[in-house]
Amino acid sequence: RIEALYGSDSLKLAYPLKLLGSLLMEARSRPADAIAPLERSIEIRRKQSFDRDARLAISFAMLGEAYAGVNRYADAKQVLDDGERVIPPDDDATLFYFLFRRLAFEQQAEYWVAAEADARRVFELSRKLYGDKVSYTWQAAAIRGHALASLGRHAEAEAVLVEARERMRAAVGDDAYDNFLPASLLGIARLFAGRPQDALEPLRSALAITESAFDKGEINLVQLVAT
Repeated sequence: RIEALYGSDSLKLAYPLKLLGSLLMEARSRPADAIAPLERSIEIRRKQSFDRDARLAISFAMLGEAYAGVNRYADAKQVLDDGERVIPPDDDATLFYFLFRRLAFEQQAEYWVAAEADARRVFELSRKLYGDKVSYTWQAAAIRGHALASLGRHAEAEAVLVEARERMRAAVGDDAYDNFLPASLLGIARLFAGRPQDALEPLRSALAITESAFDKGEINLVQLVAT
């Protein structure tokens, strides 16, 4: 109806197209179907708006995720690089959101050099925006530790992940599910470093956290790794 009233290039179409793409991605798990509406939303907004636009950057992040969902990693990397360039200067909140989304792609694609750099940036932005008492800060630190471990930088990974685990507990409390990430990644990092005995404690802790939060009958990767 919007297209019939205002035309196929109307800026009024950009937002509903983005919402449709988001719905297909996040609620329906249909990344292939999300690509076309997201591409069209971006095309319309780029024609009609300024070069620097937070809404455009978020659409780029969603499109990158959709491309990654169908294993089009080169396309995902390109649009995510394009997306960073349209974030308005000094818009730290949008940059934080965008980098967190790009970081998820970099982990999926195992682009560990890029993931380590982006995780460091997300960590610094989270501290600036929200401080040390939120889980986002220490999630980012834990992901950076995992990237370091994946790059074979084992001593650095150990230090980052031990701190992330301790600081996450201090931020959210001992029983919070957010403790799962740094604990599991610390165990995995120790496995990567050839220290399986030292990996048992954090992996068992991560398993216990998972079992307290979910049905024990569900498959969980921590148990598979620990086994």
